[in-house]
Amino acid sequence: MFSYSYSTTKEKFNNLTNTHRQNFSTLNKTQSYFYSNVTGMDREIDITSDYIFKGIFSDESRTRDFLENILIGDNKIFPEGTKIQEMEYLKNEYIQSKLPEEAKKIIFDLQIKTQQGIFIIEMQKNATPDYLKRVEFYNAIAYSNQDIKDKGDVTKNGKTTKYPMKDYESAHPIITISVIKDKLFDDKVPCVSYHTNTEKETGKQYMNAFSYVFIELDKFDVNNYNKSIISDNEKDWLTFMKTQDINKTYKNEQVNSAVKYVDNIKTNKYEEYLRHQMSEMAAMKEIESAEQKGRKDEKIEIARNLLSMELDVD
Repeated sequence: MFSYSYSTTKEKFNNLTNTHRQNFSTLNKTQSYFYSNVTGMDREIDITSDYIFKGIFSDESRTRDFLENILIGDNKIFPEGTKIQEMEYLKNEYIQSKLPEEAKKIIFDLQIKTQQGIFIIEMQKNATPDYLKRVEFYNAIAYSNQDIKDKGDVTKNGKTTKYPMKDYESAHPIITISVIKDKLFDDKVPCVSYHTNTEKETGKQYMNAFSYVFIELDKFDVNNYNKSIISDNEKDWLTFMKTQDINKTYKNEQVNSAVKYVDNIKTNKYEEYLRHQMSEMAAMKEIESAEQKGRKDEKIEIARNLLSMELDVD
């Protein structure tokens, strides 16, 4: 997903992690998703961290279940009865390679095929203050940079017509799913909201190039949610992400699979998780600092390289 040169960033990585190590060790429990005692029994893990989040959804069965529950149903992206027939991860392919450097903080891209056609899915998290503008801008770039073929010659009723233009009908719509820990919209917008281009008078969707799903975890109330919209399986995913409870047995077996993955990290790879978290914290601090001061080039490149180094998941 991310490109990097280890030889040019190793020394800077060590400097950055050493710089932030003191801050990391002094963060109190309510301010941090890390637990200071690495050998303790009550080790805390942030399920929505990049390392864990990517690991959970690198599994095709878990990802398929999550997408089907989030995207399919009345008043969602796809109508009830839709099936994901095929699914393919698009690691390091055209969406990631075509976007500007600062856009590449995307968990993953994948392509799905349903009865309605082929769609590109983007999974993102960690909204910035200008997130809505950014996500629209990045999607426009990703959509326009798809590899569209020429229409070529078309023969009808014995007459051949040449089409020098591109076959734009073959462009795949892009659906962006954003998992946000805090609130992004006002309270009238539900915790899972769907955004599409519709005609005002009829409410019909004629232009389907871009669709957006925003999951605002801060709004989700485990004990008080709209059961007519959120299914039991979807509720389990939202509960898991919101409460981060890995001691609970869920009805959804794919959520239980995610729990087992996180528990394995907690039991067997906790130090590795802490290292990833510290690296991510240092990298995001550098990105924030660079953006605030307008010095984006080198610092953002270093931080992105650090993330790419640290986010490889077995």
